[in-house]
Amino acid sequence: MDVARFTASPLGHVVRLAGVDGRTRRPYEHWAYVADPLAAEPPLGGAAWRAVARAGHALGRLEQAGRQMPEPALLSPDPPVVGGVAGVM
Repeated sequence: MDVARFTASPLGHVVRLAGVDGRTRRPYEHWAYVADPLAAEPPLGGAAWRAVARAGHALGRLEQAGRQMPEPALLSPDPPVVGGVAGVM
């Protein structure tokens, strides 16, 4: 890890990790980047909230379409195999 690239980050900080490997008994030293915690709810603008609403609406339509399919398992990447023939139930 290039520590210099992460040291001045406004979104987290770099910490030093050091210890002794339990298996080899050799000491080690590394660096890790620790991101700051996210806010409870990210501040989204109006355009982002409209996109979230459109996505929720599209998921609802997809769920409704799936409920109307007589054999939704046929769309599975691994269709069921019955009698040696895939996709036949």
